[in-house]
Amino acid sequence: MSIAGWLPTDWPKAILPLAIRAGESFVSVGTAFLIDHEGLNCLVTAKHVIREESGKPRSGLYVLSNRVGGGGNFLSLDEMAAAFGISWKTVGSDIAATLMPADNTYDIKKFSIDLFESFSNIREGDDVFILGFPLKLGVSASARITPIVRTGIVALRNDDRSFLVDANVFPGNSGSPVFFKPCAFEFGSSGLRLGTLRPPKLIGLVTSFITYTDVAISQQTGKARVTFEENSGLASALSVELIREVLNSSDFQAMTRAIIERERRSQPS
Repeated sequence: MSIAGWLPTDWPKAILPLAIRAGESFVSVGTAFLIDHEGLNCLVTAKHVIREESGKPRSGLYVLSNRVGGGGNFLSLDEMAAAFGISWKTVGSDIAATLMPADNTYDIKKFSIDLFESFSNIREGDDVFILGFPLKLGVSASARITPIVRTGIVALRNDDRSFLVDANVFPGNSGSPVFFKPCAFEFGSSGLRLGTLRPPKLIGLVTSFITYTDVAISQQTGKARVTFEENSGLASALSVELIREVLNSSDFQAMTRAIIERERRSQPS
């Protein structure tokens, strides 16, 4: 059985909040998801989530997951980097990826690269859904970590392998994966028809919501007095092809080889 009848029930296990500690709980500041990269756990998010405004790496971040048997795992990214010699890698776009160690106490899933959908197959009007942790939700040690599901459509396809989604996303959604919603209809020469079922495919990740400025005008002077920045209901997203560029970069490949070699040496002879 699946959520809403079409979302695979184990997919939410691959969607993890990036959070900061707030007393005994954590506050989500972004979303990341796991991809299987040469058998390793590859964690992907929006680059600005793990960077300060100055561009320096953001300290004090945790990646949260459920624990097999109940409870949660709270992995300090700073401690992970120091212990395993890994770091976030980027290649120009607002995408960052790293490798995440995890043992069998982590109740997680990884998406296969085979789930990636080509940018050329994205069209305006395609139904999509987004999994993430918006609104800086608090996560306690006893709560089960489950992403929020939102739906929308592709609003605009850009030439730079980015696209707009007509969907309400909020702070904390940065890094959320965007998927095609399953569909059994297609347009042919005679119009809409029943076609081959399109499975859910990963098409990109959310980078930000787009705002507009609402201005309050003084009735006395006719001049602008107060401005409000509002959520337009549109979100920017980047194609999975830009994720591939990070994973195929020389820096990421070198880190991958180092971790694989480290694991090989740690195995008993």
